[in-house]
Amino acid sequence: KIDKVLFSPILGKVIFFTVLAIVVFISYGQIGSNLTIKLEDFIVPKLNIVSNFLINCGFKVGADFFEKVLVEGVFSVLLYLPQLALMLSLIYMLEDSGYLPRVAVSFNQILRLLGMEGQSIFSLIMGIGCTTSAVLCTRNIANDGCQKINTMRFLPFVGCGAKFPILIMMASMLAGEKGVMIIFLMYLISIIFGMIYLVVTKKSKDYIGGFVVEVPKLKAPNIIKCVKQSIVIAIELFKRIVFSVLIVASVVWLLGSLSVNFEFLTQEKSILDFLAEKISFVFYPIGITSSKLVKALISGVVAKENVLSVLGVLGGLELSLVQGMSFLIFIMLYTPCVAALKCVSCEFGKKEAIKMFFRSMIIAYIASFVFYTFSLVDLVVGVVMMFVVCLLVVLGVKIYQKNIPKLKTERQTL
Repeated sequence: KIDKVLFSPILGKVIFFTVLAIVVFISYGQIGSNLTIKLEDFIVPKLNIVSNFLINCGFKVGADFFEKVLVEGVFSVLLYLPQLALMLSLIYMLEDSGYLPRVAVSFNQILRLLGMEGQSIFSLIMGIGCTTSAVLCTRNIANDGCQKINTMRFLPFVGCGAKFPILIMMASMLAGEKGVMIIFLMYLISIIFGMIYLVVTKKSKDYIGGFVVEVPKLKAPNIIKCVKQSIVIAIELFKRIVFSVLIVASVVWLLGSLSVNFEFLTQEKSILDFLAEKISFVFYPIGITSSKLVKALISGVVAKENVLSVLGVLGGLELSLVQGMSFLIFIMLYTPCVAALKCVSCEFGKKEAIKMFFRSMIIAYIASFVFYTFSLVDLVVGVVMMFVVCLLVVLGVKIYQKNIPKLKTERQTL
């Protein structure tokens, strides 16, 4: 009787989204935040002692490195682990209870249209919180073929939790109380672009074979087992990404701390400021005319939270509505953070990580360019034309793919 409700085409999906909302609320709401706050209260005083010790000993450069690289870089990843472990625990409980396999069956038909499968829904759920953990979650996909790869490729378009504060800040600055519409539009644009990308790149062989998943009886989950499993995954995640985050954060810190004469800054411009100014012309066609915004984008490669901190430091940033929305579109679509790319490299290989980086940058630039160009006429025209151009690209690729066999035959004949 319960399964009749859970497998219902409409009611079953309503129940799932309700359960999903509860999981996200617990993980990133007051309960998850309290875990992070407790960890922060436990570790921050000790970090402050080390920082003050370095300052008192006259190691100002060392103190600055410790604060900006270890604390703001590595420690920010560590702070996220309690919420990640909590979300993983809840998902493992749902899986152990037998509910998630039923969700996989319910969503399988929809996701197969995009080259994924029912079990991909678990990774997509994780992607709401963090792309890094979502990449690890693709291990649950039994099929190691195209369905698993397509799930990984779609994850950057889901929109991780670190982008949400950026959207809130920029949307409120651009539109005040109506900013919620901008936030909704940004997520909608990102999801649609991800769907278009998968439709463009899918091949007929992506859909060969059936979907097999065991649907066990519903039961009470083993809570202790699920918590232990989630902690192990969270620790493994931290071990995998901490070294990469440390290296990239150190490079960004050096670029931001050294002057063009390779001396530690006093009042001069840093190498990072110099680079941002030199490459800022590349972003003029998409409405990003400030080198400070370019600096924020560069910092966001390490972690998207850095974009928010850089924008907060800038203060008094004057942007038109069109410029602000173009910047947000770029933020939503451009490359995931170093931690996510490192996980992609570990799970799928370095080539996939490199492809993800350049693919995301190209898609973000084209989308922002089309939007900004046509929005100079009208905002609605900009949004419409952005999707029209995407559809034209899809049709062009589809026509090309259909003509490939004919072209091969003609070449062989010649």
